[in-house]
Amino acid sequence: MGEIKFDYKKNGQFFLEGAGGKRFEYHGVLLRNDSCPSVNFYRIGNNFGYVQGRINFSDNCDNNVVVSDQTETTISNAKNSFILINGGVLQVLPIREVEIACAKGLDLLKNKKVTYNIPKKVLKKERLKRKSRGELEKILIENYCLHPVQLREIEESAKNNGIFYVSDGYNKYVFKYIGEDEKRVEAISEVARSIPYLFPTIKETIDGKSGVVLEDGTYGLEEFIRGKHNAKRDLSYFIKLGDYVATMHEQLLTLVENHPNLGREFLTDSKHISESNLVALGIDLSLAGFEGINSEISQFVELELSKEIESLPECLIHGDLNESNVIVTPNGFRFIDLERIKMSKRICELESPLIFRGNMAVPFYLEGSLKSIIDGYNSSAKSPINDKEHKLSIDLIKYALVKNFVIRNIRRGEKSNTKENLLENLSALSREDF
Repeated sequence: MGEIKFDYKKNGQFFLEGAGGKRFEYHGVLLRNDSCPSVNFYRIGNNFGYVQGRINFSDNCDNNVVVSDQTETTISNAKNSFILINGGVLQVLPIREVEIACAKGLDLLKNKKVTYNIPKKVLKKERLKRKSRGELEKILIENYCLHPVQLREIEESAKNNGIFYVSDGYNKYVFKYIGEDEKRVEAISEVARSIPYLFPTIKETIDGKSGVVLEDGTYGLEEFIRGKHNAKRDLSYFIKLGDYVATMHEQLLTLVENHPNLGREFLTDSKHISESNLVALGIDLSLAGFEGINSEISQFVELELSKEIESLPECLIHGDLNESNVIVTPNGFRFIDLERIKMSKRICELESPLIFRGNMAVPFYLEGSLKSIIDGYNSSAKSPINDKEHKLSIDLIKYALVKNFVIRNIRRGEKSNTKENLLENLSALSREDF
């Protein structure tokens, strides 16, 4: 990372380039802009901003938190940095100093009202373009030669207007939003096609493609899997689920080994436990008056959770095995919704099934379920989950619970996930034995 460069205009525009996680401080003629009582929060990828106006991060930015009193802040080619632009002073600190960064950020923001903006990519997925029955029929006929007899939206989904049940009178399908990247959609289709007893197959269009590009993204037509969700969600369910997850991971590993180009389409994703996330979580908890929960953030820092997770071997995982994505059929478990498939760490697969009963559900951790899912996994895995991974899993799931609480309760203002619920889940995990 080269030298830090910055520029500013009298109208509150500030540009910074080249912060690389090293200390830097400048006291000069930067415009002071202390009058605004509120700030805007933005998350763009793995970067976070608390700013009085707007902030832009270039694509080569990663793992940064910015607190700025300027009306238009632009950050370019910055990594691993906590950046303060306030009161005429520019200061850069290493983001790894999480607790110091949290304290400095809180000191500047404690008397401000924070308006939390939902990330644009998240908002787009949740608010897809509404499609009429006529539009959908035309799409299906033109691209699949499929004349629907039944066609209806599947409700209670995390994506409004994005999932539809389709039947031509003979076969049943789901027509659904898969993503924006066509190459990734083709890769997802190849994975599903290669392991059909675990995943729903994706029907090709008449011109041999895996999806249809519409105004709001790429949609695919996949097999509708007949079955039900597990109603009990007891320890025996998690043992069986662990067995199937181990089989899935080994099949995915073999697939990537035989088709290395396939793995390149699924970018590594363990950034959700980055230092920038920890700093932003710590600031938000304190601003909302949940200082007691901040002790968990301190524990994650002390354990170097991000570094420990990052040291584990990579694995292609499903990424979202909440209960609504696990279908119980007469022939065993099958897994739907492959949009979040990614190169990650295999213990990251355990987060979603252990704390979520379905899309958008309030988190609930069943005491003993982590041990059960790992026992099931190890009963058939060629490479069992070891003690280090088991211990890290406890802290990883605690982190997922805290992060979900901050996103839902604080940033989105949804009060269904209460502090009491969070503390009860954390307590149950603390009693987990291995």
